[in-house]
Amino acid sequence: MKLKKKLGFMFVCIAVLPFMLGMTIIFLRTSRAIREDSLGYMTEYTSSLAGTIGEDFSDMIGYIEAYSQLNGVMTYNWASVKEPFNRTVEENSTMEAFMLVNREGQYWRSDRDGNPARMA
Repeated sequence: MKLKKKLGFMFVCIAVLPFMLGMTIIFLRTSRAIREDSLGYMTEYTSSLAGTIGEDFSDMIGYIEAYSQLNGVMTYNWASVKEPFNRTVEENSTMEAFMLVNREGQYWRSDRDGNPARMA
């Protein structure tokens, strides 16, 4: 290689080396900060979401606790509890149905009559 090419190559290397070193340091520091921030944001988001879901469930638990004390629920008398269950589901848009299930696998669902295969 000629001296002019060698000097040009060395000059470019000397000029680019600090730039590359600086960019590497900046990249490493910012990527770590971005990772930490994104983890914090995700933790905060999931915590907020969990609180919202928990509030929905605490409302529903109140209904379930109240209905579990009904005599018709304790004796699996579906005819006596079907209408209160249906009324609650119609008034509450977050609920889809109530189910009353016994140990033998028979169940009654507020929007259906139950499991016909198990009703016999």
